[in-house]
Amino acid sequence: MADLLSFFWWFWVGTNFLIQLLFFFRDQNFGLFFAKKVSTPLLLFWSAGVAWYSGGESHLFPVGILLLMGLGELGIEGSKVVQGPESIGTTLGRWENLRVTVAGILFLLVNVLLGGYLFWGSLDVLSPIVVMVATFGALVGVGLPLILTLRFGCPARDVRGQMIGYSLGLFLLALGSFVNWSTGLTSLGLAGLILTVSDTLVLVRMGAGFDKSSTRGFGVLLGFLVVILLLYYSFMCVLKLPPTLS
Repeated sequence: MADLLSFFWWFWVGTNFLIQLLFFFRDQNFGLFFAKKVSTPLLLFWSAGVAWYSGGESHLFPVGILLLMGLGELGIEGSKVVQGPESIGTTLGRWENLRVTVAGILFLLVNVLLGGYLFWGSLDVLSPIVVMVATFGALVGVGLPLILTLRFGCPARDVRGQMIGYSLGLFLLALGSFVNWSTGLTSLGLAGLILTVSDTLVLVRMGAGFDKSSTRGFGVLLGFLVVILLLYYSFMCVLKLPPTLS
């Protein structure tokens, strides 16, 4: 049964990846838009189910994280945060702003919960030097890309506010992940590191203002999409692993 669940999970990953790529090239196609909007949240919910089946109560926290992310994807997929203003399904006015805001809060909550969980779980073995090094690493890893994007990307005022607010939760995620790494990396810690990189790339893409209509912008955005998707799938896969890594 476990092998069958794993097979269908990988099949769904491949399907979602294909849909994402096809929609990138044909972002005015409503069928692909709808398939993308549905398949990504379903993949996260399916991952939560697989994690629960494989780990039971020992995977309760990862299951909760995946469910929260699935709910967040329901709100953010198809929005201008992901697609850009020129794509289909991004002109929903006040309703879009509301659902994107709720989705943003859910993703912020994921980062805060995961980062806090990793940091709190390492308190017994923390030393001041570890905290200092992890804090510096989190500041550089999250703060530097944010500052450079705000400086050279020149995002709109509302986007700047969203980026700064989201980066606070991302900093906590990075801090918890680095602390976990320094005290003995667990599967949750590895997932936190992967999500830190993925969300940092999302933050940069969000504020950099790459022009998809230009050849250079098209290639850069395609590269961002592929890397972020692969990190996202890796994150889900790692959350299905046992709590400790050998």
